[in-house]
Amino acid sequence: MKTFFIYTFTYLSILSCLSARTTLTPSQPSGERGDVISIDLHFTSDSAEVVGAQFALEYDPAQMTVGEITKGSALTDHEVFDEQGNGKITLSVLSMTNQVFNEGVLASVAFTLDADLSSDTTAATLSLNETMLVTKAGQTESFEAIQKINDLFLKYSAEVDATKPSVSRAISFTSEDDGSDTSYSWDFGDGTIKNGKSASHVYKTPSSYLITITATNFLGSKESTRRVTIDAPYWALDANDLGNGWKSFDWFGNYFESSSNNWIYHEQLGWLYRSGETVDDTWFWSKHWNWAWTSDLSYPYMVKSNSEWMYYLQGTSNPIRLYDYGLSSWLEKTNL
Repeated sequence: MKTFFIYTFTYLSILSCLSARTTLTPSQPSGERGDVISIDLHFTSDSAEVVGAQFALEYDPAQMTVGEITKGSALTDHEVFDEQGNGKITLSVLSMTNQVFNEGVLASVAFTLDADLSSDTTAATLSLNETMLVTKAGQTESFEAIQKINDLFLKYSAEVDATKPSVSRAISFTSEDDGSDTSYSWDFGDGTIKNGKSASHVYKTPSSYLITITATNFLGSKESTRRVTIDAPYWALDANDLGNGWKSFDWFGNYFESSSNNWIYHEQLGWLYRSGETVDDTWFWSKHWNWAWTSDLSYPYMVKSNSEWMYYLQGTSNPIRLYDYGLSSWLEKTNL
């Protein structure tokens, strides 16, 4: 039992080391000549107790002039010392009481731009040979840089059929980018905001929506959009399956659907021939009224092919009761 415990502890320790990650990244601002910008040295670590650092920040002296150097929010009682040369600033961050770095900015260096600096230009880099992080145990800690987001892609799929999204079905979205340490925000175009690399949403109203995904990390953000058209529920995809061939919509009631054609048998209206994929653009043929159009929003009102409206008194069956607005009278029809 003791041996097993030792092996388990060792195994978990190895996994912890493999998953440990420390980053040290200079920000990459942009601006126009004469602007004062700030380059922040951003630090994160999910395991190491880093208490001190020395790093060399290299920049182009023809483009930028060094200004004030300030401590960042990640420091407590640490002091920041600097040594400046042509195109290089060496910073040392020390704590006399071995205080651990918090996540955030270690130090900020202000620069005045002597030339325009675009967002595609690297403002400053860390000299890896002259950069070192020191832990509380007196060991050096390896690190990596957060990667800038240059490309962002999104894709979606709807339940059952991705080519026919409707208000009845969730649409699932996923994002991919080439950056690191990224957070994501989804704007679904209907007032709904969600976070995460993946997100799922059910729209309530048929319409066209512009979906916007914003990916953000320490070095900036990238935005990508996609427009989707959300239809009303589809007869073939969104009806409630009651079993044994029977289906239903809340607005329409129960009906039996033939598997080989568009004939349906409604539990009150009898045999109907249906034309149209979605419930908001549906034509029915019946021996009682020939062709008539209705939808989830207009039913039990129906408009006949001669443009005259009629009203079905819901719940009536054999005979069914219809009010014909063209005749201004009630009609009774039997399904026999």
